[in-house]
Amino acid sequence: MFSWLKSRSASTKQYTPLYLTHNSSGFCWVDTQTESSTSCDRLALPILQQLESDGLIVYYESIFSASWEDIYNIIEHPEYSQICPLIKIPELKPITPSLQSVGTLIDENFGVAICGWTDLKGFPHKIDSINGPVCRITGISYIIPKSSWIVVESVNAMWSRLPSERNDDSNRRIWGKIRQAALNAGCQLNDFLYRSVVLTPEKLIIDLNRVDVAGNKVVEIIPSFNDCPAKWLEHFDKGNVIPSRYDISTDEGIVQVILSPEVKSILSHFNSIPARRVTGVRAEAFLINPFAALGENANLVIDEDQFEQARIKANLIFDSFTAHINRDPMGNPIEVGLNIESANSKSSITIFTNDDELARFIGISEDKLKKGFQVIAWQGYEFEIMGHTVQELGILKEALEIRRKGFIQIHFSQVYDLSAYSLRVDGIGVQEHFYSPYIAKNIEWFPDQVFPVIVWVNEDDEPVAVPLSPELEELIEDKLSEAEERNSNVIILPSFPRPIPVEEAKNILETVKSFRKNPLSKSEIPPGEPKTQNNPRKKGETLIIKANIQAIDYEESRKQLLLTNKSKLVLPKSLKKGIHLKKHQEEGISWLQHLFKSSPKHCRGCVLADDMGLGKTLQLL
Repeated sequence: MFSWLKSRSASTKQYTPLYLTHNSSGFCWVDTQTESSTSCDRLALPILQQLESDGLIVYYESIFSASWEDIYNIIEHPEYSQICPLIKIPELKPITPSLQSVGTLIDENFGVAICGWTDLKGFPHKIDSINGPVCRITGISYIIPKSSWIVVESVNAMWSRLPSERNDDSNRRIWGKIRQAALNAGCQLNDFLYRSVVLTPEKLIIDLNRVDVAGNKVVEIIPSFNDCPAKWLEHFDKGNVIPSRYDISTDEGIVQVILSPEVKSILSHFNSIPARRVTGVRAEAFLINPFAALGENANLVIDEDQFEQARIKANLIFDSFTAHINRDPMGNPIEVGLNIESANSKSSITIFTNDDELARFIGISEDKLKKGFQVIAWQGYEFEIMGHTVQELGILKEALEIRRKGFIQIHFSQVYDLSAYSLRVDGIGVQEHFYSPYIAKNIEWFPDQVFPVIVWVNEDDEPVAVPLSPELEELIEDKLSEAEERNSNVIILPSFPRPIPVEEAKNILETVKSFRKNPLSKSEIPPGEPKTQNNPRKKGETLIIKANIQAIDYEESRKQLLLTNKSKLVLPKSLKKGIHLKKHQEEGISWLQHLFKSSPKHCRGCVLADDMGLGKTLQLL
């Protein structure tokens, strides 16, 4: 960060001299020298400008200033340590204050005094003076460690209390805080202070234990805090009311635990729970969001990271899911399952074996939501109910509804989407008669791959078509036989939304059989309807095909393509070794490759009309 210092270390003819001074709030760098100020290095100005840019110091009215908190941040930062001597921040001196008591805890004038200083090894150190965290030892200024500075500030705050604040309870609370700071700094205490153990926990440590009681999962809550006495939980469980102070006997004497109002409110909540064990909705709410379950004081008393680690340690972490839908080209849900994010951060997909299993999962989930639960238990998983859970269940319900109604083979909107058809399709409507001397009609021919369809209108007023394949036709005949044996007037077919009347099914089969016998018959009246002039049937809409066979440009360009072959034969690498093509086969493959290069704009197809047995299939492949 300060690599530019070397490049700017050369002497300059003009620079702004700066001087370090300090007060009770922190350090200041000014451009005016005083008796107590210290002259800084020539590079002080750009260094201070950089620190100001980094947000570590403040520049106001030609003065750079930094609080003691900012100074400690600069000293402790590894990238800033090299610049401290240049701006005259004193060296850190690892010393700690020694504390002694003044009076007893029940005295109004009780206090704690600094009676000396020691180094890390316990050897005494004499200091000449101290102003803020800056001390002078044999005429040289040093900065005491931050932990020692916190002790000094706490002691000063104790002596600054008003007379009304000097009482037994206040003395114990403030000594508890000073004691914790003194232990962190490694301070030496006199015998009275050492034996006057007062704990003022500001944060609770929440441990969790998962137990099974009569087959039910129960969570035990174990509250504690730093330096917690061994018998703390025993004293906590004794009473029905949480006191403001606990006096707990230990081998070393009496340990006093003084509770703040915030800590007391959270402990009171735990105390109201029988045996500190929760189950059901209450347990789920507490585990998922203890801050919402315990109230606003939980944010001040419970550490979120510590609670999360306790959940993981007790194996009280939950899974989550989203809907997994695999659809066919028509958008039908052919496979339904769950995308599962396990508690161990592993992802997997579980597929429902059938619609009944899917329906059970949806039913259980909706029941949990209705009753206010936070977790859905399913086949060994515990799914946390999250913000998107309702939406994911909606996707699963929609898929189940479609599967139970039957899959749609084609949508009404897709039929009228001309982008799905060939460029020769001009629209949809009634096709006018087309006459051409090039086309001869063979009345004996009818394509085998064309199936009749059964059409109905669904709830969205869209026609739904199901091809009447030979298999479906055979199934209808079997269902009609069964209906006749049972004397039933309807039959039920898979994927059909409602039963079909027997007479209607018979008419469908009769119409199809009649049409197969004479496909070009002009009769358009289904069997069973009177053939009268009062029941004419309008011609249905079909694809309107552009007529291009008589177009001169198409004829000429196609004729030229068919008669001209400039392509060199390219045999595929997959052709089996030992296979030798005949001359007419080589010419045929070359001709096909030539036409393929011009498709589909100039050539939309061709006919390979060799006699039977001359290898047309091999040429095409």
